[in-house]
Amino acid sequence: MPRGKSNIVPSPIRLLPAHIEQLQTLGEVELLDSDDFGSRFYPNDRTGQSYRRRLRLYTQHGLLQRIELPLVSTGRQGRLPNIYRLTPKGADLLEQETGQRPPRYARSDPPRQSHTWLHRLGIAKIQLSFNDACAQAGLPKPDWLLEYDTLPEAKINGPMSERFVLCHQFPLANGKKLTAWPDAAALLRVPQAGQIWRLGLFVEYDRSTETHTQLNGTKRSHAGNGKLDGYSALLKTGEYQQYWPDADGVRILFVVRSEGRLRNIAETFRDHGVADSVRFAVEAEMTPERVLNSQIWRTIDGERRSIIRGSTSTVRDSDATS
Repeated sequence: MPRGKSNIVPSPIRLLPAHIEQLQTLGEVELLDSDDFGSRFYPNDRTGQSYRRRLRLYTQHGLLQRIELPLVSTGRQGRLPNIYRLTPKGADLLEQETGQRPPRYARSDPPRQSHTWLHRLGIAKIQLSFNDACAQAGLPKPDWLLEYDTLPEAKINGPMSERFVLCHQFPLANGKKLTAWPDAAALLRVPQAGQIWRLGLFVEYDRSTETHTQLNGTKRSHAGNGKLDGYSALLKTGEYQQYWPDADGVRILFVVRSEGRLRNIAETFRDHGVADSVRFAVEAEMTPERVLNSQIWRTIDGERRSIIRGSTSTVRDSDATS
């Protein structure tokens, strides 16, 4: 029998509303690892048997795809959890059960690089932290766009900017192109004094794999090849308004893994033209309880701020109202 094949008939699967919610979450954030799946949906499962059984059942019935990471350096102890993402069959089932097709599921072969999966997992966790924080605060769930969300009727071999929603390219004087391609973007709606404040958020998850030159370009004023240069063009041209036409403000959020990395990037960005729009936070502080209401976000000068402050009816924080 070929390796990986089995003649074991999977157990019958019964889908309750809680199970539909689990699959919907995968279809929203693209992927989760087994540990995060267990802590989110089976918080009282101390042995892990219940959530592993459920994941195994989903996989056996072809609703989820399991990806095993090769040996990588992650800084965590013990085994590496498996990663799961929704399959086309899982998307079909959700569309049949809910009337809506999930926005994200496996449409191609999985990437081979471990760092790609770890990066996408980081974005998924950030996305869920914001979603949970908004639910706790009684705010609408943010509208999310992710790095590899595709445009309708996109051509497979077309330019990146014509295939992916968040990819923008701008011509430079030297004939090259400047690219702005956020890891994720979201529109946050905050009720205030009978009105809705709409804050656009561009999100970058930094795993310390990019150099300072990649982030901020070279010191030559005409280079225009850094990540912030791309954001500068995106903001100045107003191209972001194609998906946030009524945004009242925009922030560029960098989530980093350590205080040292935060200070280094902040210093690199200090003199950039869009530095005032940048905020930094350490990944460990990105919990649902803190992401909106606590002063975990640092400005380029190290000033601590929150996105909103106090009750949603009396917001006075500068990031949410200016």
